[in-house]
Amino acid sequence: RSLCAGVDDLAAYLDALDRHPWVGVCLDTCHVFAAGAPLDAPGGATATLDRLVEVAGEGRLRLVHANDSMDVRGAFKDRH
Repeated sequence: RSLCAGVDDLAAYLDALDRHPWVGVCLDTCHVFAAGAPLDAPGGATATLDRLVEVAGEGRLRLVHANDSMDVRGAFKDRH
């Protein structure tokens, strides 16, 4: 898995939608953390956001749903 697991998965969805300019991304912090993104590590949030821009493109991030997780990074559980 990549350093920013979950974010890399966006490429396939954006490609399926022909990367239409109206398609935006909502970053759910619990979901990417559960997928393994290093949000709890120094510089991890920045690395995750930088990777999102690389994968999705400039201007696609429209919303951040910031929430906590009851589980450890990479647990693949959506529990707040």
